[in-house]
Amino acid sequence: MRPVGKHPQGQRPRAHGEEVQGWLAGLGVQTQFITPGSPWENRYIESFNGKLRFELLNRVIFDTPLEAQVIIESWRRHYLTVRPHSTLRWRPPAHSQVFQLPPQIEYLFGRLSQEPRRFSEIYRLSSIWSGHVGGTRMAKASANEEKVAWTGNIAAVQPRIRLLRSFDQRHHSYQGYALRIDGACGGQAGEFLIAVGNSAHEKYQFCVGMQLSGLSVPVADPQRETAAFFKTSGIKISREAGAGSDIAPPIHGVPPNLDTYRSRGHRRLDARTYESSCLPCLWGCRMPVGMIIDQWDSSQKRYRFETFCYGPKSCPLYRAGAARRVPGRNGMSYTEEDRVGEEATSHRGPED
Repeated sequence: MRPVGKHPQGQRPRAHGEEVQGWLAGLGVQTQFITPGSPWENRYIESFNGKLRFELLNRVIFDTPLEAQVIIESWRRHYLTVRPHSTLRWRPPAHSQVFQLPPQIEYLFGRLSQEPRRFSEIYRLSSIWSGHVGGTRMAKASANEEKVAWTGNIAAVQPRIRLLRSFDQRHHSYQGYALRIDGACGGQAGEFLIAVGNSAHEKYQFCVGMQLSGLSVPVADPQRETAAFFKTSGIKISREAGAGSDIAPPIHGVPPNLDTYRSRGHRRLDARTYESSCLPCLWGCRMPVGMIIDQWDSSQKRYRFETFCYGPKSCPLYRAGAARRVPGRNGMSYTEEDRVGEEATSHRGPED
């Protein structure tokens, strides 16, 4: 706010309004408010509100305050550091006054400023800009995008779900499925995990015993992903699975859709029990867990893996294991009680 001038423009003050106006009057400054009920008179905030509504709020339904906090913060960072802005000649605002673009990208941005409708090209170049700002990050990303050929038999199919924790809050992100393949990947024999999407599972109906091959990209950050390879394409089924029995656990067969897992809910599962008995079961799940240490600063995170069971409560192999602790700010921690899993599965009977 300027101490000189006649009409500093701004929103009508809501807190301590009388004190602020008294202070301004003492300085000989008059305030100029927008008309009540006419927020469009503030062109800057209305432009931002429109983009926030169109690009995010109209496309996402938030289930929890934690989910809203994380997704909106992610969008804010993208808006400031990656998203091109036409008024800045299609540069992100956080770097437009700091970094000098290479001549070829500068030229392309100049061309795009004359053709603002070519959004796909704009966003492609914004990725180039983001990589240029990050130095060697773009080169590393390009190297990691090289796909690796793999082939083998499916030893297990389980849901691919991520878990985000913030003290006593949690949010699940249902990504697809993880295929445990017994075969060869990149010329090396052994077992490895391949991530596939929900649409691929609907098409091929993956299950234990199926023989297949495909191409996948190595995961860049193993602590955030259960599978070692993702972005799978070129899937070819060379042999269908034979008929099997699903009477006794661990349960094989074709896993249900992700909505079924979401509706069933899960209980925590002892990690040693998972490794020894539940690896091939379609109701088992090993989730990468991101833990926000300070909810006011979502960049402070830690990572680990946790195992869960979506199967029947009567399963004789089930062991809950020790209660899990979630770290918080200032050395605090939250211990997740047994009732959390009980409440999540309370709508199911013992055999469901």
